[in-house]
Amino acid sequence: MSLPVSGPVSSAANAASAADVQSWIDQPATNFGWIVVGDETTGNTARKCDSRESAAGNPTLTVSYIAPGQTAAIGTGCAVGSGTFTLAIVGTPAGGTSVTIAKSNGPALQFGANLFALEVDPAGTLLPPGCRLYLPFGGTIVTGNLFATDAQGAQSDLLALPLGFPGVLIAAQAAVLANNPAGYVLSNAGALCIQ
Repeated sequence: MSLPVSGPVSSAANAASAADVQSWIDQPATNFGWIVVGDETTGNTARKCDSRESAAGNPTLTVSYIAPGQTAAIGTGCAVGSGTFTLAIVGTPAGGTSVTIAKSNGPALQFGANLFALEVDPAGTLLPPGCRLYLPFGGTIVTGNLFATDAQGAQSDLLALPLGFPGVLIAAQAAVLANNPAGYVLSNAGALCIQ
């Protein structure tokens, strides 16, 4: 995994990280941590990670998860007017039922699409016009239904959840056409874990 010049580092898309942590829980004697290795062959690529003794700010490890039957909001949507384009998953995600995907404060009277993936990147990938894609950039993203926002930039629809897949994570994010240089805006992401 490559480190950014500054800011948070997320390994949400890295299944090996989760496997490492699980193995340390199962066998604590094997927990020797990770090592950060630099690329000294390329100039100006050094990165600094403060330790817990640093006065500049302590590093933190945040483990985020959702249990079966729960939903979560991830990140922040693009700026639209005086607010941000927001997506929320409403309802209890149980197999064989439906949840509502509610969008608000998007561009008014525009077309958009729901996007889905089976994983999420909490740090997101920065895309023009300064929005973040929280679904796996370069991974599998499936386009769901197309929709039109109302005069307030809102829209809601149902997502039917399949039976027989407890524990499966589904992430959603919306993209809507917009009058900006990129031609679109992205919402924050929502995630659910099927019960």
